Amino acid sequence: MAPNAIRRREAYTVGIVCALAIEKAAAIAMLDDKHERLPPAPGDENDYTFGTIGAHGVVIACLPAGTTGTVSAAVVARDMSRSFPIRIGLMVGVAGGVWSEEVDVRLGDVVVSRPNGQHGGVMQWDSGKTKAGGKFRRTGTLNKPPRELLNAVHGLQAEHLLQDHLLETHLSAMLSKYPAMKTFVHQGHDEDELFEASYDHARGNTCGQCARSRVVQRAARPSCRPYLHYGSIASGNEVMKDGRTRDRIAQQEGVICFEMEAAGLMDSFPCLVIRGICDYADSHKNKRWQPYAAATAAAYARELLLYMPVSEVAKIRPVREATDAEPYGFSLPFSLHGMPTTDYFVPRKVEMQYLSEFFATTSTQSAQQRVFVVYGTGGMGKTQLCAKFSETNVERFSAVFWLDGSSKDALRRSMASAGSRVSTRTNALSAEMDIAQLIDDFRQWLSLSGNAHWLMVIDNIDRDWQGKTKDEQAYDYREFLPHAYHGNILITTRLRRLQRPKASLHLDTADDELAKEMVETRANRAVTNIDQLLPKLGGLPLALAQAGAYLSTTGMSVADYLEHYDATWAELMQKQDQFPLQEYGERSVLTTWTMSYEQVKSRDPLAAQLLDLWAFLYHGDVWAELLLTGQSDEAQHRPREDAVFRPVTKLSLQHSIGTLVQYSMVKMSTADRAPAIHPVVHAWCLHSLDRSTAQQLQAAALRLVARMAESAGRGVAKDLGLRLAAHAKVIGTRVATWRSDEAQQALEYHQVAHFLKDWETSQEVENLYMRALRGYEKAWGAEHTSTLDTVNSLGLLYADQGKMAEAEEMYMRALRGYGKAWGAEHTSTLSTVNNLGNLYASQGKMAEAEEMYMRALRGYEKAWGAEHTSTLDTVNNLGALQDGGGGGDVSAGAAWVREAVMGPAGPYRIRGTVLVLFAPTIERPSQRAGKRDHLTCRRS
Repeated sequence: MAPNAIRRREAYTVGIVCALAIEKAAAIAMLDDKHERLPPAPGDENDYTFGTIGAHGVVIACLPAGTTGTVSAAVVARDMSRSFPIRIGLMVGVAGGVWSEEVDVRLGDVVVSRPNGQHGGVMQWDSGKTKAGGKFRRTGTLNKPPRELLNAVHGLQAEHLLQDHLLETHLSAMLSKYPAMKTFVHQGHDEDELFEASYDHARGNTCGQCARSRVVQRAARPSCRPYLHYGSIASGNEVMKDGRTRDRIAQQEGVICFEMEAAGLMDSFPCLVIRGICDYADSHKNKRWQPYAAATAAAYARELLLYMPVSEVAKIRPVREATDAEPYGFSLPFSLHGMPTTDYFVPRKVEMQYLSEFFATTSTQSAQQRVFVVYGTGGMGKTQLCAKFSETNVERFSAVFWLDGSSKDALRRSMASAGSRVSTRTNALSAEMDIAQLIDDFRQWLSLSGNAHWLMVIDNIDRDWQGKTKDEQAYDYREFLPHAYHGNILITTRLRRLQRPKASLHLDTADDELAKEMVETRANRAVTNIDQLLPKLGGLPLALAQAGAYLSTTGMSVADYLEHYDATWAELMQKQDQFPLQEYGERSVLTTWTMSYEQVKSRDPLAAQLLDLWAFLYHGDVWAELLLTGQSDEAQHRPREDAVFRPVTKLSLQHSIGTLVQYSMVKMSTADRAPAIHPVVHAWCLHSLDRSTAQQLQAAALRLVARMAESAGRGVAKDLGLRLAAHAKVIGTRVATWRSDEAQQALEYHQVAHFLKDWETSQEVENLYMRALRGYEKAWGAEHTSTLDTVNSLGLLYADQGKMAEAEEMYMRALRGYGKAWGAEHTSTLSTVNNLGNLYASQGKMAEAEEMYMRALRGYEKAWGAEHTSTLDTVNNLGALQDGGGGGDVSAGAAWVREAVMGPAGPYRIRGTVLVLFAPTIERPSQRAGKRDHLTCRRS
């Protein structure tokens, strides 16, 4: 083939990985010819050299300068296998040899990995444990090269027994072709010295001051011809430079050389390891022999490829297919749902490389659970860094899950949503289903045997469950991890204490160079005098991005920007008591957002109103239908000239959201185009409003969620239910500080509470019901039927929470009120009577329960008749009560109902029996909350 010929990507099936520049130079020197460069796959940062050896297309890559070890090698090999259909992998370079009387390893010799009964030819010496007495026990196992490649090695070894190898011929040709490689030659037997294992190096870069009396006496070799050795190679992340440890591990494991990269390849890039010996893996190291050792290893690689037919290589599966076979058995399509993305991401290369190396697939790590924590102050770009890592490394993982970790409930909702991707259950989630089941399905799927290549990102774990102040929404993330100890987990947090040894990254402010790139990327232009601006923004990525977007949108100069900036800050300093956000540590956060907000307000007042309103909703997901539902209601029933968020059309709403996106106040999800606001901006919006405006916005937000909850009804689709519950939760969290008790808002509080109760029985639900109760009492009095409806609902909630005394108090109050307002036989009264029966039954008060059920039954039959569902539900409850908790004869319970209530010929003779017989299959609401009661009763 002519030099510099252009080849197709598919032609390169042999991959050579080197760790050092001298190793790569030696490998290149063994090529018959070199080819033009081909572009690598997106995200592949390797530097490649292309060429041929015999009929084989060869691609050569080297670890980045200054990096060593198993992880770095794994990253290089992984990217190579993504860019090219590699079928044969060769790890070619230098290593430290282990001499013994049985295996006469000398400097310049070549060691070739060969599998034995315990491993595939390479063992990771630093992945074990030292037991009593200093004995080393290996805890990891490694893969072996393809059978066809091993066959070629064995065949070549046999050929060398018939006639000697041709390594010297290849080395001579190398020097003829590249005269500058004159140091890549044998250094002479006098320079090959092996010191006793117990004798440490004296001092200096050479062994000139080491005692020659401690040199091991070995038989002289007849020539400089390198010997070939086949056996086990020890690999690790540290240089072996202690003779005692070397000999101990070598004796236990039978290894004949030590190196630093191969263990990172064997599982993800099954290859043959070829090492030239440059030292004896002890403290007497120097680089004198490295060039020659690299050359002998490369010469053996050339001889092996010349021996191996192309037809044999074609039989081997490409590395990527072979290593992906297992993960793709559990693969899921990549989804951006919930993941914040941006087209303006400026990569932090060092941090991205750190993440990439940590999650590189290595042999010993693949059977372990890897957890990495990115921590730092809010607004530093933790979320964006992890989102970009997930997006650009999607092919590395079988599935990627992005979870909202901002609170315990948010995490549970995210896990339930993720569970719907893997669960075999129905896609429709009704109020009667327990979302805990979806979470359990998700965790079980993650724990399946062989399903070890997924990535789970838990974003914004910012609540401290070990803090002095008890936070019901704080949690220990470890309680939510899958049961099996495998998989990959990436966490973002502001909590420094969550950092892990050797598995954490502190994301700090950007340096000036990176900060400049962040601003100019957003500004879409080179910014004059940017050095005057950067100190003001303090290196906070969120502030930098917003400043750039502001400059882009307005076309303003840095001088004008700084003039406005300083004026804005002076005003903020006068009102700093209204902005208690110093916990974020950066003044520039506040000033940047204030400027952007004022610009948005002058350009698009509706966009500013939307941002204000958003402060009282969930930050992560607002959609058009939610906003428009409430606004249409306001337009029809509550017209106000001073409305803080006026009725809009979908088109105008989309335009306003676009304005917020331009100013970096809001980001759009790539997956579902749902806008989301950064949590820190969300907090700023909340604290920047005056009290009067805040009260109006509280009412507007409440109205939006209440109307959507009312229109959605029960049995709402899973996705919509989870999204709306997040907003209801926010209102329930903050409602205690709101100042509004009017009757209309009391109804809305009740509607939101009633909806949220179908998804959880939290304190937030109680907060909403209590606010509704106060509103009704203030507007209509304590005995109004609307007030009593909320009292009854509180009783149901307390029962679900296990607060039986409080539940009974609410039921009794509702019962007295309904009796007074409607009479003892009104259906509302009877519903509360039935609920009291359920309460007493759950407490084991069977006589009281029976009394309530009988009273309800007589009333329902009189009001509705024997065949009405309310009547039959009460019959069911009586049957379950008589059954004694579901452990007895169900038909006996049915018979008791017939005899005790209506007699042998009563109207429940058939229908009642059917109901009770089926009673065990009917779930009571407390079962939805995860509490399995001994009774199966129906509520009213």
